[in-house]
Amino acid sequence: MAVHKFECGFTCRCGNRIHWKGTWERVCIENELVTVRVTGRGRSFDTVVAQSEWGDFICIPSHDIGFSIGSFSDTARLEEHFRKNLGQEDAITVAAALKSMERESE
Repeated sequence: MAVHKFECGFTCRCGNRIHWKGTWERVCIENELVTVRVTGRGRSFDTVVAQSEWGDFICIPSHDIGFSIGSFSDTARLEEHFRKNLGQEDAITVAAALKSMERESE
């Protein structure tokens, strides 16, 4: 399956802008479940995205993360949820990957 690239970044408290690149790739598609491997800053997260009759949801089982999502492009909300279990950079990376995934499916 194809590897997709995206860019991430944020402005730290000191005012410096930090940038890095990430990738995502679909590693498994089964029924309504899609497993996506998100990689950035030397870390990797197998992320399960699914659709149900109640809406879309996302899980990162290795980090005990799971919640419903309204939109992959709502990166602020996604980052907020991910930040509870991941560091800031990892939360930004996974949220940016999901946004990139949404753009690819349009």
